[in-house]
Formats: sequence, C-alpha cells, structure tokens
Amino acid sequence: MSAVAEMLPEAEIRRLAQLYRLNLEVASTAGTFGVREGRETGASVEIQDFREYVPGDDPRRIDWFSSARTDRLIVRLYREEVSPFFDLVVDTSASMAIRDGRKGPLAHELCRWLHRSALVEGVAVRLFAAGEELHRLEEPGQLEFREAESVLFTAPRRAVSGLRRASVRLVLSDFMSPVGPSTVIKALSAGCARLIVVHLLGPWEADPEAAGPSVLDAVEEGRRADITLDRRAVEDYGRRLRALKNELRDQTFQCGGLHVEVVADRDLEGVLRSEFLPLGLVEVL
Repeated sequence: MSAVAEMLPEAEIRRLAQLYRLNLEVASTAGTFGVREGRETGASVEIQDFREYVPGDDPRRIDWFSSARTDRLIVRLYREEVSPFFDLVVDTSASMAIRDGRKGPLAHELCRWLHRSALVEGVAVRLFAAGEELHRLEEPGQLEFREAESVLFTAPRRAVSGLRRASVRLVLSDFMSPVGPSTVIKALSAGCARLIVVHLLGPWEADPEAAGPSVLDAVEEGRRADITLDRRAVEDYGRRLRALKNELRDQTFQCGGLHVEVVADRDLEGVLRSEFLPLGLVEVL
C-alpha cells in the first residue's frame, strides 16, 4: 500500500491539533510579541534586558537610544510573554519513506500535526525540507521523501545557515547515514533557543530479527537487492544501531536538547500520547 493511501485525513490532523497542544517550552528569549508565558522575558511594561535585533522582531521594540550609541539595532526585552520562532527541519532522504510499519505515513503526519499545532498556538513556524539542499516549504503537503542524501549529513553547517537564530528547532530524521550524528547535532544546536530531536525508525529498523532470505529496497539508489539476513548480520546491525542511538541521545543531552525516539508501529495519536506527552512536548487540552 502506498504511503499516501495510509495517511490520516486532514480532518483528523485538525482534530488532534485541538486535543494536544504543542509545548515548545522556550528557555530563552526568541521571537516577537508573544502569546505564551516565558521563563525570562516577554511583552509586559517591565524591561528585562536588551539584545541585538534579529529579523522577525517587532520594530516597536527597537530602542533607538541604544541603537544610536552602538551603531546596531537594539531591541528591548520585556518580562512575561514570548512567542518563539519555530523551525521544523525534516530529513527528506528516501530512507524516511521505506515500507517498514507506518514510517512514511507517520513522518508525513508528524510534520502536518507539528505545523498545524504551531499555527494554532500562534507560533511563527517555518518548514524546511532537508534534501540535497535545504529548501523552505509553504506547507507539509509539499514534502517528498525521495532525495539520495540529506544536507543535514553532507553539509550540516550549510543547512543550519538557513535557519533563524534564537529559534526553537525540531529535526525529524531516521539518522540512517554513514555520518555520525554528533556533527549534525552540534551544528543544529548552535545559536538556537532549544533543540528537539525526533528519531523516527520503522519497527524492523528498531528491532530487527534474522528473517532469512529477504528482498530489501535500496531506496536511495532506486533499485532492489536480494540480501540474506543471517543472525550475524542482524547482530552486527543491532550493535551499530545501539551505538547510533546512544551517540544521538548523549549528544542531544550535552547540547541541552530534547531527544525523542519514535517507532512507526502505531498511529499519530498513539505517538503523541506515548512518546511526546511523557516528555512534556505536548499537553492535553
């Protein structure tokens, strides 16, 4: 069955966006006049601090006296409310849509829910497809998982250059790349307010078993290959997978980020309740 045929209808995405609230939990100032209480600064009459202007800031916050003294645009920061920038970065390499459980459909559904939930919350969200280059998309329906590689792994610093400073960044990827995740996570965390890493795996990818003679899709080369998966091959894969998971989790933690592992063996609501809710990434309305 195709990934498109299995995806939830838009009405269900809207329903879930009304039931579950995206909680970005911004720990530092980012963005414009806000609708959400923050830990440090906001939009009350009490000035908390100053910082350099970044695109997207409310021009009414510019402190012209400080700007004249420094030759740079300086904005006033107020205590109480912030509305964060939210940059949603999606790995669009072909491995993200392999037919393993609901991996392809769930990747689409997560992007659609995250994007819609951010809009419902009044968050300034931008969506990026990280294929061979980083491209900004207008809406999640434009996502296509068919690239031979992802710029997240081939040139992570170039990918990050297109993102907003002081934004909350969420990256969705299976991290199935010869390149280790450390370089990617360090690049993504640089200059952001918070990093959220969603590691999406199919059921077989997450817990492989020796299946004997199997036909595997070489999705990023557009071909099929007959490969015998014996016990030794599966055990070797398992060791490498555990190392990948540990490195990804530890590096995300060291950068002060949030790591979420998602196995595509359930529907979107199941993921929101079982994986996102316990970590505080969503709240039930």
